[in-house]
Amino acid sequence: MKRSISLDTAPPRRLVPHFSGDPAGKAELQRVLEGMAGIDTSREDACVRTFQAEGIMPNPATFEGAADAQFILYWCADRELVDPFLMAAKAYDAQAHPPSVSRYRGHGVDLEFEKIAPKKLHFFIAVLPGCPQITNIELPIPSDPAQAGKLAQALGDNIGLNSLTLYVHKKAPLKAGALTQLFSHPTARVKPLAKLEIIVKAAPADTDDWRRRVCGSLSKHLMAEAVWLTLPWSDELLGWLMQASRESPCLSSLDLSGNFQGCTKLQDLVVDALQRPDCKLTSLSFTGTTFDQESADAVIEAVEKNTSLRHLHLGETELTTEASKRMTAALERNRALAERVYKQIHGWHGFFTGPRQM
Repeated sequence: MKRSISLDTAPPRRLVPHFSGDPAGKAELQRVLEGMAGIDTSREDACVRTFQAEGIMPNPATFEGAADAQFILYWCADRELVDPFLMAAKAYDAQAHPPSVSRYRGHGVDLEFEKIAPKKLHFFIAVLPGCPQITNIELPIPSDPAQAGKLAQALGDNIGLNSLTLYVHKKAPLKAGALTQLFSHPTARVKPLAKLEIIVKAAPADTDDWRRRVCGSLSKHLMAEAVWLTLPWSDELLGWLMQASRESPCLSSLDLSGNFQGCTKLQDLVVDALQRPDCKLTSLSFTGTTFDQESADAVIEAVEKNTSLRHLHLGETELTTEASKRMTAALERNRALAERVYKQIHGWHGFFTGPRQM
């Protein structure tokens, strides 16, 4: 993957096994090279053959070097030679620079990290603030409140992140206070996230209720355009979430999963949210949820009065033919309205694609 990247004016650098004198990095790279030793790379790109033979990572500060370095990392990951995430951070020497200084000199390389082990979380908390090229990352929620607070700070300081997933790892059960610290950061991100997913199926009881804080975070700290939430739902939590959807400057899409059996006011809360004049939601989904016919009819009636919603998914609910027609007509009307507004604002008469359909 080769994209435009500005050139580094510093002297040429080649990243070699010593990793700025880091013995652990040197040992890890050595293991990678030993793993590559038995692989036939004769038909691979030259950068892979050079890395196998000499242990030299291309200079990521140049156009070709950045593309080649990322290609090598993905090549190693595809062959399960290394944890590509820790390797990537070390290879680019991100840890050797102050948090305010980016190791990269351009924006031509995107790094996407998945399935990071809890024991490596501290490393990425240190790397995130000074590495805007990390655009997509899935992180286990720290079990320790102090580390959770540091992660909140790191997420706020990173300016390049576009997609974030936070989940509870089965090997790192949460301690009281961890979620409160994670979602209590006072400073909003410079750039909103395009996608935010939070998965917390069970949590310890906190004196300071984290549920309200996670909703508040959607409009104050971890601002996002599209949000996927899997939480232990309650009427109170849903009420806070609907309030956050109105207060957030950018939130337009909500996908809610989990157990809603304890929510006695689900219908009332959704209907109230959709009928409010300040409702900005364009997409609303209830994955795995079932509405009875009376509740579904009430929600559809609210959609008919709403002018923003363009996509609605009521989970496993079986709609009558008449109800389905009413919902489709209301959503199509709103899509047409959005298209007209878009043309008026931009003076453009092309095809309006609208938001991503879920």
